[in-house]
Amino acid sequence: MVSYEHYFDRLIPDVDATAGLRSFTVAVGPGAAFRRRRLINCIAEWLRPHRKTAHYVHINRYMRPALVPRVLTATREIRELWRRLARSSGVQAALSHHDVRFSDLVAPDLAATLLLQLPWAVRSMAQVAEVLRAATPSVLCLYAESSGWGRAALAACRVAGVPTLAVQHGILYPKYFSFHHDADEAQCPRPDVTAVFGESARRLLVQIGHYREDSLVATGSLKFDDLARAAREWDPKATRARWKLGRSDRLLLVASRFRAIRDTHQALGPVFSDLVRAVGSLPDVVCLVKPHPAETAAPYEAVLRALGASRVRVLPSGADLMTLLHAADALVTVESASAIEALVLAKPVVILNLPTHLGELVDKGVALGVDAGEDPLPALRSALTDAPTRERLRAARERYLADMAMGVDGAATQRILELIGRAAQKTVRATVEAQ
Repeated sequence: MVSYEHYFDRLIPDVDATAGLRSFTVAVGPGAAFRRRRLINCIAEWLRPHRKTAHYVHINRYMRPALVPRVLTATREIRELWRRLARSSGVQAALSHHDVRFSDLVAPDLAATLLLQLPWAVRSMAQVAEVLRAATPSVLCLYAESSGWGRAALAACRVAGVPTLAVQHGILYPKYFSFHHDADEAQCPRPDVTAVFGESARRLLVQIGHYREDSLVATGSLKFDDLARAAREWDPKATRARWKLGRSDRLLLVASRFRAIRDTHQALGPVFSDLVRAVGSLPDVVCLVKPHPAETAAPYEAVLRALGASRVRVLPSGADLMTLLHAADALVTVESASAIEALVLAKPVVILNLPTHLGELVDKGVALGVDAGEDPLPALRSALTDAPTRERLRAARERYLADMAMGVDGAATQRILELIGRAAQKTVRATVEAQ
């Protein structure tokens, strides 16, 4: 198995191939999905960061012994702060309301934030500062910049005077709360420049995050450009043959976390069971379920056995979702980002169990929606067989992608390389002027 970086895989070699630029890749986080981690994974994560690889260096290699006292001191101070808060009658009174007590509010959320997240943030800042000291980069390029680690990295760069460039890695929604900032939160660590997919993301970050407009640059999406490029080489007939589909079968692909698609709405029926029954009413339709990589096929298969379903099959979690999507006639999901990838591949999308964060796609007319508790059969039939509906979705899809990701025009990598080059040149000029 070859290691690769999910969002920067194409960007990293292109940086190295550009005159005057050279990449140094630092990896963060575990190598195994949380639900699939075992003791052996945890042990390997502690051992592997100390081995040099051809692909990256793990951030844990920069946890030098000299940093340990700093982290321990900060941890003690944070724990003392927590003890003072817990003992303060004023705090308890302020955070209590009627029958809801202070202890009900702080356990476990506030306690976890103070006692786990803040010490971890101190450690992360110390590690990033050590990376900056050792690598002396002209610019730090990162994604997930609104995460806890991302904020810590940005803060460390601000102290060190290293410019930062963030690359949008997923779809932004109005309820993406980590990007929400009031107008007076200018000191919250934010990138110097953020490469966003398109104009819709620029508008949203200005509106909900009070980002400076000149710090947001529309570039398109690396991942979507790569997907569209790769799809030109895929053979949908070969994919369908691999999964034993007949020539006349219409392929309905399901991609969702089971915990989302199984959810009930008050006393209404399970979403997945309703979907399976609807597929049984559609002649010549075969439904393939692609489990999330962090889940197994078992819970889906239990439902299929209980219903005696014959035209719904569950695939291995390691099956290639994108080639399946390319060969499908439509996608069904609840909250998976594969909905956007389906739009890039020009596939109709049906979103179940609304309202979800994908409801915006229904509002914009680029997907069909099924409210929680409703029968999905009409929407499935329209997405698969109704020509006017499919044409309406196609036209809306083109407008949406133009606004959301520069029309997926294949030029995202070049635009981001130009941003990196400009940021690096600013650092070089500033260094020369200081000398």
